[in-house]
Amino acid sequence: MQRTDLWFLPLFVAMFVAFAVKAQVCPGDLNGDHEVTIDELVTAVNAALNGCPAVPTPTATPTPKPTPTAGPITGCSIRFDQGAGDFCIFIGHINTACGNQSIPMSFSPFPPLGIFLAMTPPGADCTQGQCFTFLATPTSGTTAQLTHWSNSLLDPYYQHALSGEVEISADGQTLTVHPSSTPFSISGCPFVEFEGTYRSLN
Repeated sequence: MQRTDLWFLPLFVAMFVAFAVKAQVCPGDLNGDHEVTIDELVTAVNAALNGCPAVPTPTATPTPKPTPTAGPITGCSIRFDQGAGDFCIFIGHINTACGNQSIPMSFSPFPPLGIFLAMTPPGADCTQGQCFTFLATPTSGTTAQLTHWSNSLLDPYYQHALSGEVEISADGQTLTVHPSSTPFSISGCPFVEFEGTYRSLN
């Protein structure tokens, strides 16, 4: 290597030292390896001539906000005006005056007949007329009008006429069956109104 190839090196070193002592802003050992290389000297000279490059201001990384998602359906997802399929089971009472009760009632759309509701009291013998079914005509996805009832699961004619309302509410959590008259009694307790809480989908 000829001597003329290094004529600029002392100038760079002098400028770098002068700048570093004076400014104490732009270090020469840019990569922290305890050595000052030619490229680091060039960077230092440019900084001395043109000013230090702006130190990037750290920017806070925004914390992503959770995207709202629809929660799981906590009640019965079946609606009265849909086709036949699964059925929902509710547990409730038929008369608050009769004390605590846990009577299951299920419902399922059953076109073209309407809504099929079945109630089987605990310990009931369905062959002895102790289980009850209802038919209702849907008026919306969550309301229906009672039309008939039967105490035989095998009775296809539903010869007992009955009026009243059926409603599913609270996002599928509550089923209410409210006949306009008392159709029957269960263990001496008159059926006034069934109000049940959703338990499962079958």
